[in-house]
Amino acid sequence: MRSRLVVESPQRISDGAGGAVTNWLEIATVWANVAPTSASEQRSAEQRAEKTTHKITLRYRNDIDATMRFSGDGRTFKIEATINEAERDQWLVCFCVEGTTV
Repeated sequence: MRSRLVVESPQRISDGAGGAVTNWLEIATVWANVAPTSASEQRSAEQRAEKTTHKITLRYRNDIDATMRFSGDGRTFKIEATINEAERDQWLVCFCVEGTTV
């Protein structure tokens, strides 16, 4: 476990004008292993978009789900799915997409 990451949960807050904004609430700080799994590039309307996916492994916690994200070292990782590896409550594997707009 080489990376120190913050687990964040979205909190929708009224903006006072009938809409809402999303703030990210810090849930925990964890040690994790971050490993890139794939990268792709898409082009449309003369714009380029890159997508990098990662597998993030940490000690098992039952309070992390796909609505959350990790952040650390100026990077953000949106959680797409989680797996309780071997269903033994030892390791939690999170499949994430990296990006600054998540």
